[in-house]
Amino acid sequence: MSAVDREAHGVVETRMWRGERVESRHRLSVVAVSGDVVHRWGPGSADVCLRSMAKPLQTLALIEAGVAEAFELTDEELAVITGSHAGEEYHHRLVDQLLSRHGLSPDQLRCGIHAPFSRTERQRRLRAD
Repeated sequence: MSAVDREAHGVVETRMWRGERVESRHRLSVVAVSGDVVHRWGPGSADVCLRSMAKPLQTLALIEAGVAEAFELTDEELAVITGSHAGEEYHHRLVDQLLSRHGLSPDQLRCGIHAPFSRTERQRRLRAD
């Protein structure tokens, strides 16, 4: 669970709680825009790397352009396209299904490779490989 606090000096901080204990704190830069800047908390000029934050926006564009309908993407496929995941076997099956249905293979992907974030899946693959 997280909580967001706006301190008197304009800093926005989110806190992640584990039970009664604050597990981590993150200072944020927040800018609300409607034509011009309406509100600003924090510096508002920090460099931002979109990475995973862009996925829902990319999926929205894909849906609005009619791609999801044209390629008959399932809800599960849209979810794996949109979200970050820990590399469980379920996610691999969905991506393989999506690729093979369109004549593609994992060899055609240009993303970095790392061990799955899921501890269970990582251990399973280490045992299998």
